[in-house]
Amino acid sequence: METTDIKSIDVKAVFTAVVAVILCEVLFAYVAPESRQAAIWAMLGLRMVQTALIIFIVVKMGAGASCLGLGPSTWKKGLIRGCIWCLGFAALAGAGMVAVYFFMDRNPLSLFGNPVPHTFWPALAYILGAGVIGPIAEEVFYRGLLFGFLRQWGAWTAIIGSTALFVISHNLSAGLPVTQTVGGLVFAYAYEREKSLLVPLMIHMSGNLAMAGLGVLGKTLGV
Repeated sequence: METTDIKSIDVKAVFTAVVAVILCEVLFAYVAPESRQAAIWAMLGLRMVQTALIIFIVVKMGAGASCLGLGPSTWKKGLIRGCIWCLGFAALAGAGMVAVYFFMDRNPLSLFGNPVPHTFWPALAYILGAGVIGPIAEEVFYRGLLFGFLRQWGAWTAIIGSTALFVISHNLSAGLPVTQTVGGLVFAYAYEREKSLLVPLMIHMSGNLAMAGLGVLGKTLGV
């Protein structure tokens, strides 16, 4: 694997950013609205604030946006390569669904749940959270910040380490979350290969939105 041209993030910047994220979580626990719907919207706002804080801290402490894979020089290439990766995964997913239909005699849409609420505002909150704000926050934190710190010990250390941290942040009560494990490895590898955080971000967003959309489609068709 070629040497990354993304500068590593020093421990001081990482520590400061992580502390800021934790403090936001602690504060939110005390001020979160009692209403479930209001709390969901407040959580989305929290993720946006945390993401902005990470970027601000890393840039302000002299590392620069390039350490997070967000340097302006990477934007054009990141968008193009991100589209290519997304189309590639869409083709693989399509081939897999065709295989399920013909070889397993099963409607592939039945493999997807339908987590999207049926009313407008809850549905909008879900789509924004799972498809936009959530992926942005996670990619900036796990691939941008943590991967950027671990990268000084080698590409595979950063890929495996950031993926492990990504996985354990999810619910492990039902065992190893395969989707998050595979996704984390793909996101980290894509970031290492393309040198732009926009690539794993686009893969993450499109994957989440596609799964939600297929779940809705399956429910609509009565699958």
